[in-house]
Amino acid sequence: SPKMRNKLKIAWPDVVSGNDAEFWEGEWNKHGRCSEQTLNQWQYFERSHDM
Repeated sequence: SPKMRNKLKIAWPDVVSGNDAEFWEGEWNKHGRCSEQTLNQWQYFERSHDM
């Protein structure tokens, strides 16, 4: 969602390459996929952001 993207751009930017979407995709693939049965991708990032 656009609202979640804006939250992530502020709270979780890619400070190395500046490619936020690629960074988030890597984080999802590395850490989020194991939660896929209970959280979809946006739910995972919402929960991560809320921590």
